[in-house]
Amino acid sequence: MDTAQLEYFAATAKTENMSKAAAQLSISQPALSTNIKRLEEELGTELFTRNGRSIKLNDNGRLLLETVTPMLEKLGTLKKRFAGSPGNAVRTVSIVAPSFSTYTGLVEAMNTAAPNTLINKVALGINEVADALETESVDLCISCWKVSGRDICSCVLAEDRLILYVSKKNPLAKRSIVSLAELQGQSLAAYSSSSAAGFDVSELCRHHGFRPVISFVGDTPGELIEHAAGGKNLVLLQESVYRQHCTREDMKGIPLSEVRSVPPLRLYWRYSEHANEPTDSVRAAITGYFQRHS
Repeated sequence: MDTAQLEYFAATAKTENMSKAAAQLSISQPALSTNIKRLEEELGTELFTRNGRSIKLNDNGRLLLETVTPMLEKLGTLKKRFAGSPGNAVRTVSIVAPSFSTYTGLVEAMNTAAPNTLINKVALGINEVADALETESVDLCISCWKVSGRDICSCVLAEDRLILYVSKKNPLAKRSIVSLAELQGQSLAAYSSSSAAGFDVSELCRHHGFRPVISFVGDTPGELIEHAAGGKNLVLLQESVYRQHCTREDMKGIPLSEVRSVPPLRLYWRYSEHANEPTDSVRAAITGYFQRHS
């Protein structure tokens, strides 16, 4: 979880109304709902009692609100104090991205390039990113999904290949390489269309001549891996994600024969005629990091 998620939760908990909370936070209601859902999944409990479109804070939600409210208030006070210190102004760069833990050393590279800058990882659905970039509510986005819009620029960070991750009980586990066409009719776990971490499995398969059977949809690599571990589903993961997350002894990773099957990982930002020192520094740190690790 991150600070933004807790701030979204606090606003929703205090209003017990998604529409009002979204308006206060200047984000869309679907984006707010997605963030609350992810927070509940991370905590392993529901925070609200839902009845149709109405929501009520439950006991777990009240406990979390009591815990995070003083923390958020202290954080706000610290930001104001730091901002008022000569030569010590704290600036914020907001980034929509997969888990930073996937890229060892990236956070350190950004912090070194932009001292006194708070790197705020924002959880947004990928369909919300273009608007967020254009309205400058976020500064940067790292994703394999295509993001397009007026004044939105991008550059390729990395070419990735896909790994098929399967239970060792699956017949495909005996193979050393597999083609996409062989996945026709197989049950797949895939990223949701709102996940910045993933890519469009459906479009990928259609491009290779078939419609995939997707039986589970998740937002994070961890969700897909846990679901595939049961043996009922296969999951396609970027090799960089696979190297970081896939350590289960009961699972096996198999390279796809189509080396360039997945869209490249790209960095997106909004073009501006005016320099933005912290954002420009962080952007340069991100591109430099991927150049060194390519």
